[in-house]
Amino acid sequence: MGAEALLEQIADVGRDRVRGGYSRHVFDGAERELREWFAEQALKLHRDKIPTRWLEELRGMAEGLTAAGIPTTTDDMIAWNDWMEITGYWWPQNAGKVMSRQLMKTHRKEHCSAIVATGSATVDGKPYLGHESFDEFWSGQYFNVCKRVEPDDGYAFIMQASAPCMLSSMTDFYVTAAGLNITETTLAGFDRYDDAGMPEWGRIRDAVQYAATIDEFVERLRGEKKFSGLDELKAAIESDADHARRILGCVRPQADVPLQGMNP
Repeated sequence: MGAEALLEQIADVGRDRVRGGYSRHVFDGAERELREWFAEQALKLHRDKIPTRWLEELRGMAEGLTAAGIPTTTDDMIAWNDWMEITGYWWPQNAGKVMSRQLMKTHRKEHCSAIVATGSATVDGKPYLGHESFDEFWSGQYFNVCKRVEPDDGYAFIMQASAPCMLSSMTDFYVTAAGLNITETTLAGFDRYDDAGMPEWGRIRDAVQYAATIDEFVERLRGEKKFSGLDELKAAIESDADHARRILGCVRPQADVPLQGMNP
C-alpha cells in the first residue's frame, strides 16, 4: 500500500476533547506499514552517505540488540537515527511529489527553544546555556537517556539522547572534553532541506567528537554539502563576546555552532 493510502487510514488520529489523550490507538497496522515506508526512504537517501566509522557503531548497536533478543539490522539503526530528519524535514518538502493532496503542514513551525548568555549579560561574566525540548508526550516520554561516550579517537562527550541507540543527541545537548557546549533552537518555516548531503545526525556527531574549536566545529558540521538537512541553529558563545558575534554572524541562520568556554 502506498504512503498516501496509509496516511488516509491514520488521518483521524487526534486528541479526544472529552476523554483526553488520542482518539484511538496509535501504531496499528497502517502506522507500522508507514514506518517501513519511511525507513525505505531513509535508506535510499542516506545509506551510502554515512561514513564507515558511524556505520560500524550502528552495526555494533544492532548486534547488541540482536544478542539481547531483539533482532536488529544496521539498516534498522540507520532508519531509526534518520526518523526525525526524514519525517520532519525531508517529508514536508517532498509530500507533494507523493500525494495528490496535502495531508500535513508544508514545513515545521516553532519547536525547541534555547538561551545562551555570557559577558555583561551574566553575573560573573561566564557563559550559561539552557535548552528545552518541545515534544508531544507520546514520544517525549522516551527521551530520557543521558550518556557519556568515550571514543577511541577524538574527544569524549556527554549528551542527552532522545532514545537508546541514537548516534547523536536529537534532543540537542552536548558537553565535550574539548570544552564545547552545544545546543539548538528550531528555525520555523525552514524549507531548504538538501537531501544530497550526509544526514545532519552524522555531521553533528562528527563535529561533537572531533572539533577542538568553534571554527572547526562549524567546518565539520557544514560537511561537503553545506547545511544539508539542517533547520536548526546551534547557539554559540565564547567568553570573548566579539569573537562569538563574529562566528554567529558568519553562519546565521543555517549552521550548527557550539558554545565554548565552559568546563565539561
